Amino acid sequence: MLITTVISLAKDELEGLLNMKASFNYEEYEDSVLACVDGFIDNRTSENITIDDAMEALFSILKEKGIAPKDVVDFSFEIPSCGRTFEHDHNDNEGFEDVEFTVSFTTTK
Repeated sequence: MLITTVISLAKDELEGLLNMKASFNYEEYEDSVLACVDGFIDNRTSENITIDDAMEALFSILKEKGIAPKDVVDFSFEIPSCGRTFEHDHNDNEGFEDVEFTVSFTTTK
């Protein structure tokens, strides 16, 4: 039996767990402006962190907290990254609070 677990995190939950801030960018397509996650900025060092590295760190944290089993190695994530964007009013300076980040993994029983 395969069991798939999906964990959805709001932007502030993700940023709090990682101690990083999501960095957003905009892509323009014809008549619309779309927002995307460009990467992350480490709050401790101000270093730019790639999306892949941030998601690896997130999954490690989820395992440390017992949310994901320690023996799970493979996982996937869904995030509005550049090239896969979502519509957002680029005049809104509130910080993309409506963005969700999803991590999923499969275990066997």
